Amino acid sequence: MTTSRIIGRGITNLLQEDNEMLTGSLQVNEISGVTEIKYYDFNVTESDQQGYQRPLARRRINSMANGFETSIQNGSFLPIPTSIILSDRGVDYKVTKDGTIDLISGRFKIIDGQHRTESFKEVVNRFEHLTNFPTNYMPIVILCIEKLDLTPEQKIDLEIQHFTLINETAKKVPVDLALHLRSWRRNNIKDSHLTKAQINAVICNDVVDKLNAECAAWNDKIIMPAMSKYNREQCRLDETKIHRRIVKSTSLVNSLKPVLFTLETTVWERSNPSVESKIKMLFSVVNAFWGVIYDRMPEGSDFAKDHVLLKSTGAFSMHHLLARLIRQMAESGSFKKADFAKFLKKDVLFLNSSYWLSNPEEGMQKGEATKYGNMSGFKELSVQLYNQINDEQVDESELLSQFD
Repeated sequence: MTTSRIIGRGITNLLQEDNEMLTGSLQVNEISGVTEIKYYDFNVTESDQQGYQRPLARRRINSMANGFETSIQNGSFLPIPTSIILSDRGVDYKVTKDGTIDLISGRFKIIDGQHRTESFKEVVNRFEHLTNFPTNYMPIVILCIEKLDLTPEQKIDLEIQHFTLINETAKKVPVDLALHLRSWRRNNIKDSHLTKAQINAVICNDVVDKLNAECAAWNDKIIMPAMSKYNREQCRLDETKIHRRIVKSTSLVNSLKPVLFTLETTVWERSNPSVESKIKMLFSVVNAFWGVIYDRMPEGSDFAKDHVLLKSTGAFSMHHLLARLIRQMAESGSFKKADFAKFLKKDVLFLNSSYWLSNPEEGMQKGEATKYGNMSGFKELSVQLYNQINDEQVDESELLSQFD
């Protein structure tokens, strides 16, 4: 005799163009026992046994579980409103009058939410001190597929259609927007509980904002969140816009991380400046550095579209160079424009805009810097730049070892 099980609460049905679904919630300690994940298996030959889910990413599950535990402990936990999407294929059950499910046999198939489901189970298994977590209710949507007049393969196909629709059309929050929202949160919300890495990203992000607004070399050269490149008509009316908004803010934020790290491990090693002071000092150093570069070769910025100076090649290699210079200048403790000018002399090869030229006129060649097109290349290029401003050649492996 089969023993049924009562699960869920608030279960109700709804229709969309005659397609029935159930909505409601399941307790955390119920979910793993009444659901299953059907993985795609290349070796499966039976057409009615094929799955579609990707393998679980254990690192992601652990990260999510740790995040839940940390946020619950420090009081920053946010409710999880996103529904776990299930299918009732192969399940025998009834919806009761009081809004629960009388589960007779079978397990609901997880169409979307497998990592959330597994991370909930991980929290329950690993963090016994979170006594309330297993009794939390999580929202669910059950697609009513089992009672449809379809073959087993057609029912699986219907699940696959929902799976691909959800995963192919879902779009993550753009990184640049997420950074600016995090920055807003730090500035406006007390005890925002940002991690060290998140705070460092916010520092770099806020400096990028200031560069875009106040630095001659970078003024209006950065594509900020919710902005796009200037269109053809805007460029026709103002030709300078052809060379503005050419690099995404996220790229520039990442390029500044070696500079921030170097300041923290040299200049700020024995102090503990506030986030606001770090933003102010990082901007001051970067602005002074680029101020000299702009004085030496304004064409690299004023005609930015034709050069790689303000694109990833230039931003990453120049900021690796800046990090090296900060280490060299740390003893003096002065990082003003005049200090950088002592290193960045007019006759230095890379301070000629032709070195960065990517869109040459007929008869001219592309610049040396255009040969370096990836992260390892940017670091290698920074070595070349550093050797150009120093009489003593530095061993390349020794120099590269100073960067992440």
